[in-house]
Formats: sequence, structure tokens, C-alpha cells
Amino acid sequence: NTMTIASGASLTLNAADLTVTNDFTCSGTIVANNDAKVVFAGDGEQAVDLANGSYSRIEVAKDGGSIAFAHGFAVDEMRCDAVDQVALTFAAGETVAAGRLNVFGLVSDGLGGYVNKFTFSSSSPGSPWLLNAGELSIVRGVIVSDCNASAGATVKAGALCANGNGNTNWDFASAAAAFWTGDAGTDDFLTAGNWYPAAVPSSTTFVQITPESAAQSVTIPENEEVVQIASLAMKGESATGSLTVRSKLAVVGSFEIGTNSTVNLDYKEEANTVGGFCKVRRGGVLTHTALPSSATTIAQGVYAVNLAVAGDMTIYEGGSVDATMKGYRTDKGPGAGVGASHGSEGGAGKACYGSIFEPVTHGSGGHQSGQYGKPGGGAIKLDVTGDLMVAGSILADSGATGTEFHDGGGAGRIAIYQRTATDWDSFTGTIPLNSPANNNLVSHPIYLQCANDPERGGTLEVRRSSSTATTYRKVPLMHSYDGGVSAYRNVSIVLKGGVLSISDSALPSGKRTPVKDIDMQTSTSKIYCNGRVVTVLSRAHKNATGWASTYETHVVEDGGKVRWPSNLSGVVR
Repeated sequence: NTMTIASGASLTLNAADLTVTNDFTCSGTIVANNDAKVVFAGDGEQAVDLANGSYSRIEVAKDGGSIAFAHGFAVDEMRCDAVDQVALTFAAGETVAAGRLNVFGLVSDGLGGYVNKFTFSSSSPGSPWLLNAGELSIVRGVIVSDCNASAGATVKAGALCANGNGNTNWDFASAAAAFWTGDAGTDDFLTAGNWYPAAVPSSTTFVQITPESAAQSVTIPENEEVVQIASLAMKGESATGSLTVRSKLAVVGSFEIGTNSTVNLDYKEEANTVGGFCKVRRGGVLTHTALPSSATTIAQGVYAVNLAVAGDMTIYEGGSVDATMKGYRTDKGPGAGVGASHGSEGGAGKACYGSIFEPVTHGSGGHQSGQYGKPGGGAIKLDVTGDLMVAGSILADSGATGTEFHDGGGAGRIAIYQRTATDWDSFTGTIPLNSPANNNLVSHPIYLQCANDPERGGTLEVRRSSSTATTYRKVPLMHSYDGGVSAYRNVSIVLKGGVLSISDSALPSGKRTPVKDIDMQTSTSKIYCNGRVVTVLSRAHKNATGWASTYETHVVEDGGKVRWPSNLSGVVR
């Protein structure tokens, strides 16, 4: 009853787990596709030799018994669950490298306490086995001994594990880690009885919200003081977890939103901060709470995602920063009703509002007409010092259904700042900002700024959902919100099928407004000057669609002009 994968042999798991209940030796390779994993199960003794190989996912899901590992191994994610006592023995002097080590062995004893279900020990007592664990590894319910974890991040075990001695780079201080129990019967983050151990998390605490069987909802209430924690990991398996943040949150270390987990980052008055990395994994969502139905004015738009990350930020495939339909409810908001507005004029020409650089306002709700009428989009600002990698999505869409101009909400606003990256060449993701279905004529503004740009001197992209429609809704420059006539003199404007309007009431007819550059990337891009003069401060240039030769098809003759200073261009327009 022994399974062996010999050297040179390969086993491919196509969305099917390999479950092993007896001895197992792998000197070859295992290729795991579509989240497939190797599972060690049963209740007996198992001898396992992974021969220092590399694996995608390993799960220990035993009902009891033991596993003796003959050599080390590397794994992207290792998860351990136990019904009864399980002993894992690791080879002395060998390394277990786990990008994510998640051990859930702390089980209620039914008397208000908890029991450790796992023991981790060395094959040669007194001689350490080696662990290289990634930051935010969740380890609880383990009696651990002879483990040298110096090669990786400090394992924040706190009182959630027992120190069997001989351990290096493990933190067993009582405040080092805490997980949510909800035993106090409320959702209040600041209530000690909702945590194990029973203390409010502090700046030294690794906070874990990891529902296993029942949904968990946690709220940081409005509070005059900043709420500080060491780090945060959220992950649900068969249940969902949510954290709603109504006070400023300062995470000293890193922050991870995993499967079945949602963070409503509602506090917007200043940036919530993460000192390490921020990861939004598959099935994780970073968002803000939808505006209440009572909100009608800009001042009542109380929630927005406002996050500053000192390290890297990664949004994995299947993860999202998503404020879709989190704006004003139907028929509510400054530009509500038939043809709702926000960053672009609505179908009925409603006025726009809100800053391009500081997106804290929301899309107005569409008109409620029978079964139709949808809310507007929300607001997202991300300020990332490290690398920003997006394989998932960043969204602030409105809802849409019904007739073309009337019922969809106004789209939200997005601004993204990269403080170290000098350009957007390494940015691999996409940032769609749409009012889907019935609002496919809407143009949307997205502000992007990188390290080479002066403050408020990035790129304003104006996109449009449909590339074939012949009717356009316009995106105005918001001079009255962003600082007056010269607010955009350092901003490059890129029109990706979108329509730009120079129409803010802060600019009287005939007034000149400077911009750094204008780049028309499709033949459907247009500028409505509305009697104003746009002065472009870069040299005149042609682009893929021939900005110079097709000028008349791009700028609507409405009494305004687009002009390059004579000392920068030999071409007069």
C-alpha cells in the first residue's frame, strides 16, 4: 500500500486532488493544475518522502495518527487540519519551505478553553528541523519543538501554540497573535471577549479572521483614535468573513485578504496604512460599504477606499478592489435621476462633480422606472510605494439596466499612485471602469501617477465602454474641485475613445487652461472646448491615429481652440 513516483516520472493533477492514506515517496514531479493538491489523510501512521521537491499545495487532513517526513520539501501553500491528535515529525537538518503555512489545530474543548491537536517535532530530538515560512503564516493549535525558523519570517504563534522548547524565530508572547471567536456576541473589534486570547489586538498583534464553519462579521467602529495592529490575515474555507473599518486602520506589517473574505475599508478622511505588503488573493475583495439610501449630498457620501501601502500590492487573478454600485442609491445623489452623472455627464446632460486626483465622491443613482434604475459607482484611491501587480480587477462601475440614457447610475472614480515605479510598463493588469449594458456611451476618467511624475502631474485616461457608438457623454476637467485654471498644467490626457469637455464653470468662455499633453488614441476620441482655449505645453506630435492630420475630426468647432505655444511647435492649430 505504498505509492511511489520514481525519479524522472511525472504525475499531473488536472483539478483532481491526490489523496494518500498510506506511505508515499516522490522522487519525480507532481504537476498540479487548477488548484489541485496532495492530501495526506486517514488515521494511521504514514512515512512520507518528498525528496526535497517542490509542490503547489499540500494538505494534512488526518483524523489522527502521524506523518514522518524523511526529507524536506518546498510548497507554495501547506494547510493542516485535524479531527484528533496528529503528530508530524520533520527530518532533522532538512528544510520545509512554505510560502503560506496555515495550521488550524486549535479546537474548542467545550468548556471555554482550547486544545492543541498537532505536535511538530524533529526526527532527532535536540537537533533542529528547519522552517522557512512566509509572512502571515497562520499557525495555531501546535505543540512545536526543535524548530529553527530563522530562514523565514518570524512565526507569530502567541498563546495560540505551545512552546515545546528548542525553537528559534517563533514568537510565543501572549499578544503576538489573536483570532476572532465572536464569543462576546457582538461584531465589535474593540471588545476583548470577541478574541482568543481575550484581549483587544494591539500594534504587536497578528490578527486572524478565519471562519471555518459559520460566517464571521467584524466591525472596527468609529473611534477617535487610530486602530493599530501588527498584521492581518483573512481567509474563509466553507464560510465567509468580513471586516468593516470605520476608523483609521494602521497595519504595521502586512495585510492579506484571502478566499471568501471581504474588507469594507470605509474610513476615507485620510489614508489607511499598510507598512508591509498587501495581497488580495483569489476570492478576496477590498471595497467600501454602499452609501445608505439616506445619502443625497456630497457631504453624505461618507465611505470610500483610501489605502496607502508602503510595500508591494498584489491583486491576484480572481481577487478584486471593487466598488461597483457602492455609490448613491437610485434617484439619489448630486447628479441623480434620468441620465445620472459623476465623472462624466449623464444622458440628460447633468453636471459632474468630484476631484480627479482625490476620488472621495460617488456616482449618482439612476432613475427608478419600474424594474429599472441602478446605483452609482463608488470611489477608490490606492497609493503604493512598492510594486503594484494586478492580475485581478480594480472596479468602480455603476449598475445599469433598461434604456440607454435613463436608468443606469453614474460611474465611480479611481486614482492610482505608484511611488517607486517610474512608468506603467510593468503594470500587467487592467482597470476597467464601465457603466455596463445600457450606459455604453459613457466616458470614464481614471487618474494614474508614477514616481517620475510631479505631484498632480500624472496621466488622466478617459475611456469609453463602447467603441462603435456615435453618441458621446463627456468627461469635464474639474477645475473647481482641483484647484482652478492651472490645476492640470502637469497632467497628460490620454483619450481612449473617450470624450473630453472643457466646460467647468470655473473657466469663463474664452479662458485659457493649460495641460501638459493630449494623446488621442482612437478615431472616436473628441474634445469639446466650449469656447475655451486649451494650451498644450508639450511639442505637437502625431500619434497612431494621426492627431495632426485629422485634427478637425477630433475637436468640435464650438468657439474654442486647442493651441500649442509657438516656441514648442511649428504647426499652428
